[in-house]
Amino acid sequence: MGLLSAIFVAGSIFVLLQLNGTHQKVNQSTTPTIFIHGYRGTDRSLHGMIRRFDQKYDWATDALTVKVSPTGDISVKGTYSKKADNPLINIVFADNRATVTQQSLWTKKSDALPRRHV
Repeated sequence: MGLLSAIFVAGSIFVLLQLNGTHQKVNQSTTPTIFIHGYRGTDRSLHGMIRRFDQKYDWATDALTVKVSPTGDISVKGTYSKKADNPLINIVFADNRATVTQQSLWTKKSDALPRRHV
């Protein structure tokens, strides 16, 4: 039983090392992808993943971080180019416990931002 467990662990480690070293290629597009955190989410909820997609895997471009205040005021950090490969936009709500209806209204308001920040 111990030998079988050791073989399983060694095989799992080998597979994980092989998968970690190879990065799949993705299709390039100029269509932005918008990330919105969940209930009680913060700017850190998705930032690590977005940064990995941009810097580690070269799958996308970390384009904009859009912060929406509790009053609906919007501030933007970053740059957005129409020529960017797979641009990623992270929308962060300061009131991260707002209702889905309120977040939908804020998202609609911030949806026009990429067109204004080109």
